[in-house]
Amino acid sequence: MNRSYGVVIPAYNAARTLRDAVESVLAQTLPPSSILVVDDGSTDETDAIARSFGAGVDVITQDNLGPAAATDRGFSQLREPLVAGLDADDLWFPEKAAYQIAALEADPDLDAVFCRARIFDHGGRPGPDSPAQDLWGRSALMMHRSALERVGPVDTGLSGSSGEMIDWIARGRELGLRFRLAPLALVGRRRIRGSLSHGQDASVLLPAVRAALARKRGPDAR
Repeated sequence: MNRSYGVVIPAYNAARTLRDAVESVLAQTLPPSSILVVDDGSTDETDAIARSFGAGVDVITQDNLGPAAATDRGFSQLREPLVAGLDADDLWFPEKAAYQIAALEADPDLDAVFCRARIFDHGGRPGPDSPAQDLWGRSALMMHRSALERVGPVDTGLSGSSGEMIDWIARGRELGLRFRLAPLALVGRRRIRGSLSHGQDASVLLPAVRAALARKRGPDAR
């Protein structure tokens, strides 16, 4: 299997955390072929920080359309057979990509691998004693491009970044794609006040649940 992969990092006003995120990708034991930061209309130094990495990181900018649209824009630009994502306030642990790609190689029928995450507060660092959780989201993703193209765009107009990703994963499963959650924590999930994910509760998932039910009932359901 071709081990070449590209990484999309959607970023909005991420000047506090973007450097850490990009450096964690550059530090992979299996480095990516490309890293693409999609600046989603930031008004802080996000663009300048992304461009400070030089040739190792590509940067594109767009109006503020949200993380789902930024993710789609980035994925559309990648050409590698494997694709991955990372939220600009999260971190990858050094062995993340190598572990997930090895899992895909070991099971040719597997379409994507996700993983667990260690939770840490902004200003600190994740450690072996940090609380861990399953992460079915952008930062945990490693996926075959062919599977991504079958699922289609993340941005379907659902409100809430978590709901959009949950809906995207649900659509993949409905197509019969095989997703696996690696039992290891390979991502650091940052808690930071004011971030898109800070303070979200289960209500952000309701649009995804409703969309899944509507698909199950079919177009003629009332």
